[in-house]
Amino acid sequence: MADKQEWFEITLNPTDENSGNLVIKWDMNQAEIPLKPSKLDTVIKISDKLKEIQRIESDSNKKG
Repeated sequence: MADKQEWFEITLNPTDENSGNLVIKWDMNQAEIPLKPSKLDTVIKISDKLKEIQRIESDSNKKG
């Protein structure tokens, strides 16, 4: 990566309706892991959990 990523970040980037890439960033590193579950609802559950984690982190930062 060209810019340093100060915080550990995990995102899920859909590539089509049945798969996506799990993207992990930290410091000067980025890794993308392709995910191809047998069911679309698995991708949706993972994405929803990651959004929930981001919301919790955001709420925590507002309080701190």
